[in-house]
Amino acid sequence: MSLLSSQVASLKDKVALSAIQDSQNRVQAMALIHQKLYQTEGIARIQMKTYIEEVVAYLQDTYALYQKVNFKLFIEQIELDVNMAVPLGLIINEAITNAFKYAFPGENSGSVLISLTQKSNSSYELTIEDDGIGFPEAFDPYQSRSLGMTLIQGFSATQN
Repeated sequence: MSLLSSQVASLKDKVALSAIQDSQNRVQAMALIHQKLYQTEGIARIQMKTYIEEVVAYLQDTYALYQKVNFKLFIEQIELDVNMAVPLGLIINEAITNAFKYAFPGENSGSVLISLTQKSNSSYELTIEDDGIGFPEAFDPYQSRSLGMTLIQGFSATQN
């Protein structure tokens, strides 16, 4: 985080600054998991409700200068091992970051819903919705080459 922060001080390009901030958010999402692991003294499972609340709070603080977004969290009492918690945290980070950056342009406000439910012993459903402006008509998230969309697609599996 310190290295990324020192790079911010020397950059003037808004696109580069945004990329560094996105990277800081990804690092923070992973750092929160490791902090939880150290606090639980050897238990390699993360309480997802608390973790997701902390990721949301961090991102709200990060973007608080720009707009007001309300969050509605419906998170079951689920504990995941670190191998599942890290990718889930990164997916949540990317989706929330995209909502702040694109769903509510200007000073628009809105809401984001995050739900995590357990479907079976090894299956979970994460839903993230916002009431923002939506994707541009020609946008295809499966064709996007952005790092955020690539991470979301790479870390998730969908079943119908």
